Amino acid sequence: LFVAIITRDVLNRIRMLTNASRRMANGDLTNPIRISKKDEVGILAQTLEDMRIRLQASYGDLEKKTTKLSSLLSVSEILTSLPDLSDLDSAPSSTLDKTLEIMGADCGGILLLEGKRLALRYRAHRGLPAKFVTKVRLKAGEGFIGQILKTGVSASVENIRTIHNDHDDLLASEGLRSLIGVPLRTKDSTLGVLYIAIRKTRKFSTSELQFLEGIARQTTNAIENARLHQEVQQK
Repeated sequence: LFVAIITRDVLNRIRMLTNASRRMANGDLTNPIRISKKDEVGILAQTLEDMRIRLQASYGDLEKKTTKLSSLLSVSEILTSLPDLSDLDSAPSSTLDKTLEIMGADCGGILLLEGKRLALRYRAHRGLPAKFVTKVRLKAGEGFIGQILKTGVSASVENIRTIHNDHDDLLASEGLRSLIGVPLRTKDSTLGVLYIAIRKTRKFSTSELQFLEGIARQTTNAIENARLHQEVQQK
């Protein structure tokens, strides 16, 4: 009787592990595996549970990367399908709209170096009053955006109120808190800056920064192509 009871208990637990392994094989990684004892069967159950946790984390990372690649592909398709390659406004506007949609941001802008004094001016913007945007002239090193232009390095800030500058003060007055910006770099120089902002205070992740840099590279290529197209038309 004792052997029968022990055997039935072991068989039930092995059956439970078999069902759990089948669920894992079918892609169900959400249900945890129960571990009742610390004998050989319990060790096997713990091993399967550790495997389930690692697989779940790996699938989560893979899904995030797939989503980012899909988003970058969407931006690329938008830029390559523009009707007029020489239109310098279409590329920044289309890119900014898609970027804000993907990252769930409240505000954003693309500023390019223009004029004889090479000051940053808005080429595209969302979520900001137009009367202010037309007056913006930022030099290298001036405020959050100007510092990205000067260094050519991506950056983020959790609270824009810690930076005192006319442009940054306006962003803060609009209820914006956290910013992330990336330079629009070519091989030889920096054309401008792409940034997005949200109304909540939070820290942007490294993956978000890398994703935004990928969009910036595509945007830079589109802007360079538009300028070359304009030069060819003028000649």
